[in-house]
Amino acid sequence: MTKATSRRTPSRRRADPAVRRFAAAAALAALALAQGCAKLSVRSEPAGAQLLWSPNGLEPFRPWPPTGDGREGNTATPHSEFTTTRDVFFMTVEKEGYRRPLAKLVQLAPLRTARLSFDLEKLPEYEGGLPVRDGLVLYQGEWVDPAAAGLAVHEGRLLGIEQVRAKERLAQGLVEFEGRDVAPAERDRLWAERQRAEGRTLFKERWLLPEEIAAEEAVDRAAAEINTLDGLADLDAPRVLGRVESAFAQLQLFNNTALPVRVLLSGPSSRELRLEPFGSFGGGPGEALYVVAGRYQVVYLPLENDGLPAAPESSATRSAAGAEGRTAGARTAITSQPLASGFRYSFNYSGGDRLRLEDLRQYEPPQVQLPVERQEIEVPEAPAAPAPPAEAQRGNPSGGGRPPGGRPPGGGRPRP
Repeated sequence: MTKATSRRTPSRRRADPAVRRFAAAAALAALALAQGCAKLSVRSEPAGAQLLWSPNGLEPFRPWPPTGDGREGNTATPHSEFTTTRDVFFMTVEKEGYRRPLAKLVQLAPLRTARLSFDLEKLPEYEGGLPVRDGLVLYQGEWVDPAAAGLAVHEGRLLGIEQVRAKERLAQGLVEFEGRDVAPAERDRLWAERQRAEGRTLFKERWLLPEEIAAEEAVDRAAAEINTLDGLADLDAPRVLGRVESAFAQLQLFNNTALPVRVLLSGPSSRELRLEPFGSFGGGPGEALYVVAGRYQVVYLPLENDGLPAAPESSATRSAAGAEGRTAGARTAITSQPLASGFRYSFNYSGGDRLRLEDLRQYEPPQVQLPVERQEIEVPEAPAAPAPPAEAQRGNPSGGGRPPGGRPPGGGRPRP
């Protein structure tokens, strides 16, 4: 029995793969047209992001696509599909290491394509609690090179290099001196050597030159001598005007008398000043009087008009008469007050006691009357005006415009 060999006809040969894909796409398109399908196309950069959807744009977002039996799918970009769903919802994508973009509204309608595109922003990496990307650190909203910007990481914070060094120095119990980190005792020793080399001596916990020490000692001796006199007035306590950003106490001195006064400040940093009549110091623009905090003896000495005495000792003796109330009613006033750092104080001097009016009259300027020569000027009388001509007169037939004596008492015109 002879076995027959079967041959395929050309019509039964296998079709080309490209032809088959085209035929499948055409069939799918025909089916979509028949059923009124919508097309959804989603892409992202970079690809491989998971599709998420929400019916109202609020959390939680669930993986796409939703299924009727309660199960949900897991679809990644790029993604394209035909669906018979006719709905409005929100969609976004999510990829590890990237920030999730804002959701976009999707409207599926028959025979229409909803295209979505997402550009993903890469999340920065974190080193030491700070966001880092390609060797740059996020600082004040910008990616900067820490070394180039003078920054350094300290305890999870980005600070200036000098701030980091200061914190590290403080943690080690060191201080900075001339660019070096040294112990506080070593700093004090080096500083003392420098001051001695410049001719300064430690006086009242301050390094001063010999002439500065002599001036402060003279003020202290004068204040101590004045304090032994009788008849001194009590200077009013200072007014606290407020706080100042300073490690010292700031003073304002006022002289409310018609005499010049000498002010002595005897304390941790002694000094003297002269105030003119009704003058002040420390309260004007550009004036600032700072003293070391501590207890001070403040003395106001009224002076004669011959100027400030040269020596503090002689001025104290000369002011004895003023202390007894013989200098135009003004008395030497003194007080001892503690002055704290960071505060502004005001001292006001009004002569020790209230000055009587008769004591101040001698300082009033004299009333000077300047002689004024008056010269009499003769003014000639004006000539009489000429009478008007007769033909110019109108009104009354008798010749006058008005009857003699003016308008009649009753008003109006005269009766005939």
